[in-house]
Amino acid sequence: MKKKKDETLEEVKNPEMEKIKQVNAELTGLLKRAQADFVNFRNRVEAEKKDWVKYGEIQVLMDLIQVLDNFSQAAKHVPEDIKSNQWVLGVQNIEKQFEEALKNRGIEKIDAVGQLFDPSLHEALFMEESDKPEDTVLEVFADGYKLGDKIIRPARVKVSKGKG
Repeated sequence: MKKKKDETLEEVKNPEMEKIKQVNAELTGLLKRAQADFVNFRNRVEAEKKDWVKYGEIQVLMDLIQVLDNFSQAAKHVPEDIKSNQWVLGVQNIEKQFEEALKNRGIEKIDAVGQLFDPSLHEALFMEESDKPEDTVLEVFADGYKLGDKIIRPARVKVSKGKG
């Protein structure tokens, strides 16, 4: 009789044990997915944080580039009779410091004059007939800048139509 009771107990335990194993497997799977989701979330937040910092830095650099543009424009219009004035030379040195500071941050000026027009690097403001081949950049109105491979601002240029 005792043997029959043990068999019945074992039969009862087996389905319960299978159910417990199944629940355990489901919970383990859920835990693993939750852990993977958390790792993915953390990585995404870190990447977004880096992008925001980089974006903020680029915005500041764009503001500084506009100040540098103003220095460059002012330097183009210095009267001949005061070009050697110490104050003028000091202002030109500040312009060079700005350029050097941008260069130290990885900002490069885009070469334009004499280059073939490239819409990814240049923004054509004017086209003009000239002796230069068609689509050659003739003049730069505002320098373009890039950070690594990313164009921060295209160069604003005048482009040759070729001979008319």
